Amino acid sequence: MLVYRVLDDGFVLVVDGEGRSVAKPKRKNPRHLQPHSLVADELGTKWRRGETADDAEVRAALSVLVAKLKEAG
Repeated sequence: MLVYRVLDDGFVLVVDGEGRSVAKPKRKNPRHLQPHSLVADELGTKWRRGETADDAEVRAALSVLVAKLKEAG
C-alpha cells in the first residue's frame, strides 16, 4: 500500500490500486503501517501538483517498489 494523503487528524489515506482504489482510499492509523525508505517519486510529484493518478499508475509504482525491496533482500 502507498500513503496517498496525510489527514489533519493524524491519520493517512492509503491506496493499492486494486482493493483500495484512488477513488476510495482506506483511512489508516500510521502506527499500524510498516514504514519503508522507498518512495514512489513520480506519484508523489503528481499528487503534490494536485493531479490525480489512476489505479494502473499506482499498481505500476507498487510493483517497482516491491521489486526494489526484493533486490535489497
